[in-house]
Amino acid sequence: KATAQDVIHSLRAKHFRSDHIPSLTVTNLPYLGYNPGTWNDEIHTCDESQKLFVTEEKLKDWMSVAVDFHDRDYELDLMLDFLKGTEGFNRLKLLVEEEKLWYVLLHGGPEQWILDSPHKLQKGTRVLLFAVGVSRASGNLVGIVTEQLCHNYCD
Repeated sequence: KATAQDVIHSLRAKHFRSDHIPSLTVTNLPYLGYNPGTWNDEIHTCDESQKLFVTEEKLKDWMSVAVDFHDRDYELDLMLDFLKGTEGFNRLKLLVEEEKLWYVLLHGGPEQWILDSPHKLQKGTRVLLFAVGVSRASGNLVGIVTEQLCHNYCD
């Protein structure tokens, strides 16, 4: 079984920094929350706390907004996004051993000027977000990766 340390090593993360994870030699790790002002790279196996795929809870939040605005098209778009998101999530889980995914958040290097949107330059760092697991077929790490500007709340 892969440990948190194995996952971090496989991702070639040279500088994983967390003041809140007591041990990386475990095979399951709960989400320990966000702790601003500390070293707060993250790794956990909690599907409910991951931020890469649309969850049923998040959909309910969005749907309440759609209902408030009585926007039927928006409501339908949200349902389609939810179905696409859960399809990708479920397919990825089927590819990996024990259907277990590791969720990893790594902060980038030093602050720099970053184009946050077409007309907004902002000083900050980038974060990489991973959802990975051990492939049933090959034993290699498989999954997805995305990146975003660090907004100081790491979601």
